[in-house]
Amino acid sequence: MKRLFIFCLTITILLPCLAMGKESPIGNAKTSNGDVVVIRNAKQIPLSIGDKIFPNDTIRTGTASSAGIIFEDNTILSLGPDSEILIDKYVFAPEKGIFSKIASMAKGTAS
Repeated sequence: MKRLFIFCLTITILLPCLAMGKESPIGNAKTSNGDVVVIRNAKQIPLSIGDKIFPNDTIRTGTASSAGIIFEDNTILSLGPDSEILIDKYVFAPEKGIFSKIASMAKGTAS
């Protein structure tokens, strides 16, 4: 009985910790033309159509490049050439009535 209690206690403590370690995607790349990268955890990754976007990702387009991102709430972000935007925060919880998107545009054009 004591072993069962310890096992249950261990699982109760470890499972939430494991779940917290991985963030959920907030959207994905709908279009990617030219030199487009996502900067995640200080690494530049070429952005391809269908790639997932996560909170705190920076999307950067090069000269003569563009990108389109579709978010979970079906909003679309379009970036023009020489653009850079950081998705600081994104919350989409319609069941709780919570909607929030904060982004920092460093340069370029967006709609």
